[in-house]
Amino acid sequence: MKKIIVVGSLNMDIVLKVPHIPAPGETILATNVSLAAGGKGANQAVGIGKLGGNVCMLGRLGQDPYGQELYDSLEKNKVNTEGIVFDDDLPTGNAYICVSDKGENSIVVNPGANSALDPEQIKKYEWLFNEASYCLIQLEIPKDTVEYVLQICQEKKVKVIFNPAPAKPLKDELLKDLFLLVPNENEISILCSGSATLEEKAKELLDKNVQNIIVTLGERGCMLANKEGIQYFPAAPFEAVDTTGAGDSFIAGLAVALAEDNNLETAIKFASYVAGLTITKVGAQPSLPDRKTVNCYINI
Repeated sequence: MKKIIVVGSLNMDIVLKVPHIPAPGETILATNVSLAAGGKGANQAVGIGKLGGNVCMLGRLGQDPYGQELYDSLEKNKVNTEGIVFDDDLPTGNAYICVSDKGENSIVVNPGANSALDPEQIKKYEWLFNEASYCLIQLEIPKDTVEYVLQICQEKKVKVIFNPAPAKPLKDELLKDLFLLVPNENEISILCSGSATLEEKAKELLDKNVQNIIVTLGERGCMLANKEGIQYFPAAPFEAVDTTGAGDSFIAGLAVALAEDNNLETAIKFASYVAGLTITKVGAQPSLPDRKTVNCYINI
């Protein structure tokens, strides 16, 4: 299978089960607290590994028990860890996640060692990009690192799948000739401010030379926009228990299907089932399905 490289964050998730997402100034009681391996980068890498993909990750952990546990999770799920560095000064990143009885979530991230994933580390492991077909990147790591990775991918002709989360305004030059941008509704609204419709915002990004845009719409599925036009795809028919990690598993499914030489439409259908199975369980990485499970519902 074609090589996929993931550059991104690794976090230990502290998951709080709550009756509802608290409003500003509101105090509520959690009914349960649990720990789960997470971080957008690690989730995507593990998701690819569990689906049978050829995946390598660049990231940074603290020299602490959480860091070792996250590293072990990568290894267990067949992720190449040659690009993982343990930081002597900063702790492993954490994410504090409230999950409501309806499966909705709110997340606060403390970056920790992720904030030290700098261009120097990328330079040291630049050889890992050799012969890679796809690179997955997000925004839970420093922006200058993201910019440097995009530059390397352009030089080495690696197709980038960019998940702009947590969202922030981006320079137009970062989007030029980007293979695939995957925001959710909130994220595309930050990338394209104003009262334009979803389709108009997608067209605005296409005008900035993004090749393909997939906007994830939660239970309403997703929208694909490119030079061929705009298509909508339904979500897979699963009931949500916890939506944490759904976006990451969707992107993992996309990457694996594309690495197997499927077209975007087929990749989206496969990724929708991967994400749908993810939301039936609690936690990020523990809920990511393996290929055998996905194949029980859809086979490409």
